[in-house]
Amino acid sequence: KKYLTDKRNFRYIFGEFERINNENKDIWYIIENNKVKKKIEEEHIFPQELSENISKNLNKYGFRDEDDYYNFLEKLGNKTFIEKFINSEL
Repeated sequence: KKYLTDKRNFRYIFGEFERINNENKDIWYIIENNKVKKKIEEEHIFPQELSENISKNLNKYGFRDEDDYYNFLEKLGNKTFIEKFINSEL
C-alpha cells in the first residue's frame, strides 16, 4: 500500500495508464462506439466535487493544491469505463 500512496508513484501509475491508452486508437473506437450506443459510461475515480477528506490530504494523494486536483479530474488517469446498468446501481 505504501507504494501506491507515495505521490511520485501514484502520479506515475496514472500517467502511464493515460499514455498507454492514448497510444491505442483501436480501443478508443470501441469505447466511443459503445458510448454512442449508451452501453458504457465514463466514471470518475476521484470525485468531481472535492470532499473534505481529500482536501485535507491532497499531498497524500499526489496533488500540490486544489488547482492541481481539478486539473487532474478530466484526464484519462482519473476515469474508468463502466457498463451503464452497473453504474445505475451504484
